[in-house]
Amino acid sequence: MDNEDTDNMENSNVIISSTQPNQLKRWWKSRTKNERKLTFTILGIIVTGLLTLAVYFYLFYDKNTLCISADCQEAALQISNFIDETSRPCDDFYQFACGKFLRNNSFDEPHVLQSVQIQMREEILTDISKMLEEPPDPSDMPSLNLAKKFYKSCMNEQAIDRAGLGYIREIFKQMGGWPIVEGEEWKQEAFQWHKSINNLRKIGANFDFFFNISIDVDRERPDKYIIAIHDRFYSPSELSADSKSLYLDYMVNVASQFGPRVEDLRKDMSDVLEFLLRLGMISEESQRTNRSNLYYPCSLTEITEKYHTIRWVDVIQGALGKSTDLRIEDVVNIADPVYLAKLEFLLGKTDKRVMANFMGWRIIQSLINFLPSKILDRAYEFLQKIDNNQQTPLMKEPRWRTCVKASRDRLSPPINVGYIQRHFSDQLKRNVSDLIRNVKHQFKKTLLMMNWLDDETRAKIKHMLVASVVRMYSDLDVLNVVKESKIFDLVKIEDQNPLKAVLDLNLINMDLHYALLRQKVQDEWIKSQTFIDGLKVVYSPAENALKFPLGLFRGLFYQSNRPEYMNYGLLGTILAHQIAHIFVEAEGELVSASRAAEYRLLNWWTPLSKQRYVEKLKCLTNQYSRLELKVEGIKTNALVTRDEDLADLAGFKVAYNAYVDKEWKDGREPLLPGLKFTTRQLFWISSAIQFCTKFPPEYVKQKYLGNWYRHSPSEFRVNGPLQNLEEFSKDFKCPTGSYMNPYEKCHIW
Repeated sequence: MDNEDTDNMENSNVIISSTQPNQLKRWWKSRTKNERKLTFTILGIIVTGLLTLAVYFYLFYDKNTLCISADCQEAALQISNFIDETSRPCDDFYQFACGKFLRNNSFDEPHVLQSVQIQMREEILTDISKMLEEPPDPSDMPSLNLAKKFYKSCMNEQAIDRAGLGYIREIFKQMGGWPIVEGEEWKQEAFQWHKSINNLRKIGANFDFFFNISIDVDRERPDKYIIAIHDRFYSPSELSADSKSLYLDYMVNVASQFGPRVEDLRKDMSDVLEFLLRLGMISEESQRTNRSNLYYPCSLTEITEKYHTIRWVDVIQGALGKSTDLRIEDVVNIADPVYLAKLEFLLGKTDKRVMANFMGWRIIQSLINFLPSKILDRAYEFLQKIDNNQQTPLMKEPRWRTCVKASRDRLSPPINVGYIQRHFSDQLKRNVSDLIRNVKHQFKKTLLMMNWLDDETRAKIKHMLVASVVRMYSDLDVLNVVKESKIFDLVKIEDQNPLKAVLDLNLINMDLHYALLRQKVQDEWIKSQTFIDGLKVVYSPAENALKFPLGLFRGLFYQSNRPEYMNYGLLGTILAHQIAHIFVEAEGELVSASRAAEYRLLNWWTPLSKQRYVEKLKCLTNQYSRLELKVEGIKTNALVTRDEDLADLAGFKVAYNAYVDKEWKDGREPLLPGLKFTTRQLFWISSAIQFCTKFPPEYVKQKYLGNWYRHSPSEFRVNGPLQNLEEFSKDFKCPTGSYMNPYEKCHIW
């Protein structure tokens, strides 16, 4: 083909292509106005349909996409260890979600029940023990290395045996002597119990034998601290004849290890036991009349006049020690006035010898884990005898657990910081913060859709929700702990005298506590043990703050590298439950207290919203009243549990909607290997397994016969809310009228 032909073809192509738009224009101009509208409508439907199909296939088309990472395999194994696939989810979802857990767990000591929370705390304690077993590291803060040395000293039971009873005998001398040991050399006329407890306080020994003097946040001035005197809470007030005989045998057995120099040791210890039971009696009487812990502030003059036989100025200054001086203008809150009145009478008629023997006995009990095995073993022998009527025999607590607890009791802040550094990162905080933000946003959307709330009430609750603060931990928190913990640097751990380290650390902690009196109230959250092993979000109405313990950010409850339906199902429902308390507790918040400890309610509700709220609660109360607990003779009181039931319902509903919103935004997540459940079904399963609990019937009876426990039983906390959620029934295709999809539902959130 020559060049001329080629050029003609190219020109021809150009001419043809240029005529196509003209033909389209002529066609379009020849259409009527209605035909043009119809054309646009058809094109719009086609485009919309294609986009919808694209989104559907992207999000929901079941491609059997599996997550096969190690984290997902572990997540699949975790769920497999809970669910009972022989049960039908629409018949009893709690049994379906927890069946294998209930079947495979027993009531092993030291716990009277088995639950997810107990197992998680055990994992946390194990992690802490591994950290404390590490050798001292220069990169760790000195007080954490001290905690490691203390833990090692506690674990060295042979060294404790070699140290013998010499040091505790020195403690007895500080209190004025233990009559059982000193015999006729003990001088009754020289003994004054208030001087004895002051001397014990100076060396870091237990001194709160009769009452507890503490530094509390002042209820009327929450930015300040106040001195408070509390009941010592001795219990029980009576024992069966057999139990009383066994306990007396134990007391005599322990006392005999000290080489008693008395003619009738059993008589002396019997007097101590009777005194202990009388303390239990007045304590129980006080608790019956003072369940809420009274706020009864008194001046030093008033408390001295009211309980005039007790030298309060000396006693309180002795407790404060060198931390601060007692001032004439200081106010003391008498939290248990009935107890103090009865205690004063009891002390006035009790022989000094009995009081001194009682104090010596209580010192032994407070330090028993650091005494030779010949003492500690007697305690376990007694407990086993008391417990021999139980189906499961008492097991001696592993030494590592005892020493972890002892270390945390004395060095919790540096241990917390060490735990943060080993198990948490800034990326984890960001991931968790995203989940928290999404759940809070979803709760705000839920409030807007609650048409039974009027605008005024909704606006107030929304304001509190938006203004609520999330508290985890900050770099400043860590730095403050490092700075404060320098006070422990001078403590020496001596293998030949482990008990001395116990008292030295006790003394520092006492001084730190009583020094709070002159300080401004600050958040001590990061220093507390619950900051590490707590497993529920704490809502503080006074601060409008949601406090998150780190125990929720690991293990079963949260993992960054697994699908979010598990994280939203577990951590998300816990968070949404607690946010609901901002709503529920809007009924009445404690903003101050009078002398009679009467609460002044801050009313967030208009009368109309309050009336509608009560009506909604009636539906929930009626429904839960019909749920049957599988323990003979036990009926829960839905009037007591209804606020928590309402929060449970919010937890499931809000967390689910937050996850669905995330799924629409980010796309569908892969499934877990070996489990034939959809992503949303896996959300529901994850949200239920946190409640899996196996308990003996006696435990349930103790909780619910008294009509005081605010949470419904575990199976109610799962089945109750889910019976009211149409989303759950849809995801599991539960037939209308089935147990998990009843005809009547309570529509609240």
